[in-house]
Amino acid sequence: MVHIAILEEKELVRLGIKTIAELSIQEEIVWHDLKTVQDIRMFLKKNSSACVFFNPTSYQLLQQVDVIYELKSTYERSVWVMWLEELPEIWLKKILHMKSVNGFNMLQEKGTLDEIKKGLIAIGRKENYIASCVQEVFNSYKTTAFKVDQILTNAEREILKEIATGKMTKEIAADRNISIHTVITHRKNIFKKLEVSSVHDATRYAIRAGIITVNDYYI
Repeated sequence: MVHIAILEEKELVRLGIKTIAELSIQEEIVWHDLKTVQDIRMFLKKNSSACVFFNPTSYQLLQQVDVIYELKSTYERSVWVMWLEELPEIWLKKILHMKSVNGFNMLQEKGTLDEIKKGLIAIGRKENYIASCVQEVFNSYKTTAFKVDQILTNAEREILKEIATGKMTKEIAADRNISIHTVITHRKNIFKKLEVSSVHDATRYAIRAGIITVNDYYI
């Protein structure tokens, strides 16, 4: 018998998850419908090696990333499964900062039924599972960080950071005690090297490269 907590606001999605899991996991499942991280904490106190199946965008869980990591660390035998429409930026940055998914399994809502079942079977065997499309996102972000390190000078990285955090050209020039013309030249060079054409795109690049965090600027 396996105890699984599920945190998903959409009733039909919750039902679908339960149906697929029961077809894939060769054990009797006892489901626990939860809504808060405090519910999870109480659940794991009673079932320390149980499974927590959650949509990170449900029930304001996006605001509880650090708490969820702490619970995963405290209850080391617990199994965590993310059900993703797409990987939220805040979770991506946290995972890259930790340099590991730290035991979090990830299933993609857009995946085929066979892919989802394959993931659940692997998870049932205590194997870590990351959907291929999510792994591609991780690889893309790592490539972005490597590219920034290779092609931008230290000065350009610093100015990119200031651009991405919303500073105007005049502010950057004043803060760095350089001319507005110099800042404009750096900005043109940065955009050209990164092959972007707007502050919005440059900001996303900066987030992916770890130059700023989603707390500095959330897209």
